[in-house]
Amino acid sequence: MTNQGNPSIAAKKRLDGNLDASTPDEETDGSFEQSPGTLLANLKAQWRARSAGVPELFGSPETWYDVIMELLTQVQVGGVSDLATTPHLPNHDTERTWSDYWAKLRPTQLLKKNDSGSLDLSDIGVQFMTNPSKPALALLLHDRVRAFGELLALFKDHPRSVADANKAIQIMYPSLKWESLASARRRIDWFRALDLVAESGRDTDDAGKGTPSIIFEIQSEGSDSLSMMTLVPPNALTTETGELPELPPTPASIIQLEKGFDLQRRIHREPKFSTLPSPRGISTRKIDTIREISIALRDGLSKDQMDEYLVAQYNNRSGQSIRTGFRAARIIEETKGRVFRALQGDVWEKLE
Repeated sequence: MTNQGNPSIAAKKRLDGNLDASTPDEETDGSFEQSPGTLLANLKAQWRARSAGVPELFGSPETWYDVIMELLTQVQVGGVSDLATTPHLPNHDTERTWSDYWAKLRPTQLLKKNDSGSLDLSDIGVQFMTNPSKPALALLLHDRVRAFGELLALFKDHPRSVADANKAIQIMYPSLKWESLASARRRIDWFRALDLVAESGRDTDDAGKGTPSIIFEIQSEGSDSLSMMTLVPPNALTTETGELPELPPTPASIIQLEKGFDLQRRIHREPKFSTLPSPRGISTRKIDTIREISIALRDGLSKDQMDEYLVAQYNNRSGQSIRTGFRAARIIEETKGRVFRALQGDVWEKLE
């Protein structure tokens, strides 16, 4: 997995996408060298461990960092006991509650929700607040979000529009399969928020028609951040090394959860939802989907909210098939008022 809890570790390492994946790890001081095959396998596992989604905040990207710092500072000073209240953001007009911001910031793992329902800084948040900065947040997002630094690296070649960057990243990493510009745009919004890129002009098509596209150019902050990121080169995803990545033992809670899939296989011989575990086995992509949905349902969602989430995240028109299958496998449960809650949400969130 990635060094999610310690961005400073990631800052000590760099593997440029144009370099051979057998480049020695600078952290080891030569005392431990991974074989090229093991390194590729570890990089592939690192790529898969990152989230496909991108955390978003409300308002303009130019305000995101300041808002995050305001929120983290308030939590650091006194915690938040009532998520229905509104945070004090003197320089930003908002009617959003702490619950709204918690949902948006959860993928960053900067905050944690206690059993009492209150918010505190997580271990990652405590470490970040010891020396907060935009480059530190960029490294944290790179560790958490798939194709974050890899997309930023494309701007080193020349300025690009969102459409150009989207096309280039999918040529390099065909497995992304982004169906629209939204995924690239969300990442570039964070690049703007952290001063990694800046608008350098506008461009039109060869005929001079259509709405001009905004062109973004990498800044010195972006180049500095890239020098501290471990990028996953494309050949790490396409080369079959036959070697397994170095992974920690599977927790007992997850082993028990996987046993529940046996019941689901008996009930759903032909699952309609493509990411539902099937009798042919459980792929990494399906495990990622189970993890993402379990985290989203950690605190419970109503039927309508769950349907809305599945449509937005997976383009799934009906949540009935996944609700039935996940309940049978004891991944989620239905509580009063048709609220669906993940039974292992906390476990998945810690492993993410």
